[in-house]
Amino acid sequence: MFKKKPTASEVDGVQYRRAKLWQIICYACNGLVGMSVYSLIGMASYSASIGYGITTAAVGIILTCSRILDGITDPLLAFVYDRVNTKFGKLRILMVAGFLIEALALYGMFTGFSSKGLGLPVFALLYIVYIIGYTITNMTAQTIPAIMTNDPRQRPTIGVWTTAFNYLVPMAMSMIFNVVLLPKCGGTYNQAFLSAACNMTLIAAGIGTVLVCLGVSAYDKPETFVGTKKSEPLKMSDIVEVLKHNRPLQCYIASNASDKLAQQVGSQAIIGTLLNGILIGNMGLATILTVISMIPSIFFAAFGAKYVGKHGSKKGIVSFTCISMVITAVLVVFFIVIDPKQIGVMGSPAMIIYVVLSLLQNGSNMCITTSNT
Repeated sequence: MFKKKPTASEVDGVQYRRAKLWQIICYACNGLVGMSVYSLIGMASYSASIGYGITTAAVGIILTCSRILDGITDPLLAFVYDRVNTKFGKLRILMVAGFLIEALALYGMFTGFSSKGLGLPVFALLYIVYIIGYTITNMTAQTIPAIMTNDPRQRPTIGVWTTAFNYLVPMAMSMIFNVVLLPKCGGTYNQAFLSAACNMTLIAAGIGTVLVCLGVSAYDKPETFVGTKKSEPLKMSDIVEVLKHNRPLQCYIASNASDKLAQQVGSQAIIGTLLNGILIGNMGLATILTVISMIPSIFFAAFGAKYVGKHGSKKGIVSFTCISMVITAVLVVFFIVIDPKQIGVMGSPAMIIYVVLSLLQNGSNMCITTSNT
């Protein structure tokens, strides 16, 4: 009477590797690692000013140069990744190692060496160490979905769970920082607040790392990374050869590099203060927008996963990127033709239009994230 729902292998005639739902959820907890750290590092400009006496302009230069450093550390990790082969696999080793490096750098940046009169050189060095740890953790995590499952119908499911965590975690961290920790620390951004925020972030990221390692443990075995043919270790000449002749890869690298730079600049707390506090004149609007966009963003993530499952990742990335660029252009024109202060007036037409455009932009970005998984 009841027919068994066909699996992807039964439909396509291909034997796919599939992950269990709890394993996918544990992997998605990488958002607890990445996005909690993302919330903290967004306050790096405050740490630089309060703890190291560095001007905003100097901080901007450091953060921009760090994106250039990414272009060096990312290829170097390929050599490390290729050569880490232990009886415990490589994914958990690299995830834990990256987290520890990242945690030590963040602790030093926000607590250990902060407010000690050490100045720019120490802050810059700690930020470089953070970038190294972040690179190891983030790039290792990005290889996990392909190892867990190669089922084209299940891969978007990973994207949905990942997107949900990537959205909910920074919202929760923002609430904890601004509603719980900030009032306890006098209501101002000071050293006590930065230390408390750092400690909270490291605890959350540590829990997330443990859960990711738990979810990937069944796949993190030496035999998983052994190919069918004997292969030589990766060489620098191999990377140069691929970069030189692979036009799609060149475009993809350029796209991701520009996105990363824009994300780094836009995510800084001082940028949010300038936009919402000075240009719009309503700091509470950002919090309101974050709360009301929760459900629509999850809907967009699910829609993006379904679209990618049907049309493929390439079309999903291209389509949703074009939509996001159009919405961004409309937002720019919108800010030019009106007085931005009108947006800060609760219930005004300008505020409603701004909220709708922001929700659509966040939604398209969620779909891009899902497509990239």
